[in-house]
Amino acid sequence: MLTVRKYPVSARRNGVSAEPLRSSKCTTADSRFPFNRTLRRVTDFTVEDRVDVIQFRRHADYGRRATFGATNMTRKIATCTTLNPFVWNMCAFDSDNPPAVMYRTSTYVEPSHLSAHNRKVGLLCSQGSYIIRHSCVFVELWGARNKNVPGAIFDTARTFTPQIYARSARTDYRPALQRFPHAHLAVILLPYTYATGHFVHETLARVVWLLETLPSHILILAPRGGRLERYYTFLHERGVNTSRVLPYQNVPKSVIYVENLYTVYEWPFCHQEGNPNIGGEPSEYPYEIMSKLRDYFTLKSYGRKETQIVVVNRGNSARKVEEHVKLMRELQAAFAGSKIVEFGPSDLDRPLIEHIEIFSAATVVVGPHGAGLGNIVYCKEGTAVVEIGFDGHEGMQLDEMYYQLSMGLHLRYWLVMGRGSYYKSISVDVSEIIDVITQAMRGVEPNWVDEHSPF
Repeated sequence: MLTVRKYPVSARRNGVSAEPLRSSKCTTADSRFPFNRTLRRVTDFTVEDRVDVIQFRRHADYGRRATFGATNMTRKIATCTTLNPFVWNMCAFDSDNPPAVMYRTSTYVEPSHLSAHNRKVGLLCSQGSYIIRHSCVFVELWGARNKNVPGAIFDTARTFTPQIYARSARTDYRPALQRFPHAHLAVILLPYTYATGHFVHETLARVVWLLETLPSHILILAPRGGRLERYYTFLHERGVNTSRVLPYQNVPKSVIYVENLYTVYEWPFCHQEGNPNIGGEPSEYPYEIMSKLRDYFTLKSYGRKETQIVVVNRGNSARKVEEHVKLMRELQAAFAGSKIVEFGPSDLDRPLIEHIEIFSAATVVVGPHGAGLGNIVYCKEGTAVVEIGFDGHEGMQLDEMYYQLSMGLHLRYWLVMGRGSYYKSISVDVSEIIDVITQAMRGVEPNWVDEHSPF
């Protein structure tokens, strides 16, 4: 029996349950596609009808202030002057909304258009994660506004905007309306649905939560198949009923209509209009969600037997480190008593269990921004992560995905900036990486800068 609870705004924000709410009844009018209708965009689902809370997890790190690690303040200031303050909020400041760490220097000028409205102060701007139920809604099976961002949820009057990569629905087309054969269906469709560099920590973490929470008769529509199937197989071997996950297919101009649809939101919705990459707040990775996923991948019998530095090698792909060979040579010289492991293109087809063994045994993981760093979901708490970033002098700005993911997994995170771009190679100062790893080996805690802020 599924218990559905409707929370008054004040109660929901405090994680206090209320009396169960009866299921909503859908009408024939509810199932008519709102062709060419302007829909009201909803970012605060807590005040909306036909939106019910199934489960709520409070973010313990909400409002907690954090920063990235660097070997010294000079290097940290230099990095902050390079990073975009709409993306890396801890590098921005103003008198009304001071960030975690303030860098008031002669070389850094605060953009005049920054304001408290579009910037978070702490690590997470969302207070909690919710499994919610929508009643009588449509789901886009294609990326109507952006081909990489499917799954917009809407009804005849409203379009619901989730936390991750904000995209509203379109209605200016005649859809192939698919009536799903289930009155109840869960859906997790996030950006870059079949990209392995996004799938595990963005999609799979939420699929696992739905599988643990919803009754077994409720199926989940999510990407699966191809290289993603290895993760479902791994979970299945550990007792998770992954047969409930239906494979998603992108079908242009196609929508489904579902009477009771379940999905995962974070709230409050985070505004960051100045973000140059996506136009909305980047993905958040709260510990309460990420740690549950990591529990399934933790190898109980595989202890850390020696100091192991794992170096991600992107081969000839974009964001490869030009000094990779030099980095490997100097790591061998500087840390002769440690095991240096290279994780590169030739390792991608190895069994998933071997990937997990490599990263779960790591003391330090170092690598350029990219999918290889997504393997830190297998790392034990306290593992050091050293991301090699690009200065974004052309094209896309460096985002904070792996910083946020590291914080959500309670890993220790450093950022070493190189010169390069998202689509090209990165040139980096190898000596700075050696200095950072030396700090990591000494047990430096670089990230948390104060205690939890009051709720």
